[in-house]
Amino acid sequence: AAIRVACVKQTRIPRRRMATKIDQRPLVALIGGPDVDARIPLVEELKGRFRFVVHGSDPLKADRFAQRGIAFRPYPLSRRVAPIADLRTVMALRASFQSERPDVVHAFDTKPCVFAALAARAAGPVACPDPRAWAPALRRIP
Repeated sequence: AAIRVACVKQTRIPRRRMATKIDQRPLVALIGGPDVDARIPLVEELKGRFRFVVHGSDPLKADRFAQRGIAFRPYPLSRRVAPIADLRTVMALRASFQSERPDVVHAFDTKPCVFAALAARAAGPVACPDPRAWAPALRRIP
């Protein structure tokens, strides 16, 4: 006896930014290298005004962020000059920015700043490599 498998056509439901209906705070993507956990005090100080997702190159740091209720996304980052690996980094960050749709992208360290700016430009959010650029956003938020 043959087994028949029914194929159901899946329709793609358009994604909506549900978080904006629930939480009006801007979403900030922090991009750092292996020492991104040094930004935990900054995130904890500002998480009343902003939502955060932190991207770090060391997946072992995820537990430190999870313990504090901070979203963490690992991404590949080579500390050497490696064009193919660097392209993978930009593509991974771009995919993340496209799915999360952050309002602000803020990067630390040299390579993460360059790659986050390239990925943010391709994905559409605002790149913000200088902390002084936060000042207008801080004035707008009650």
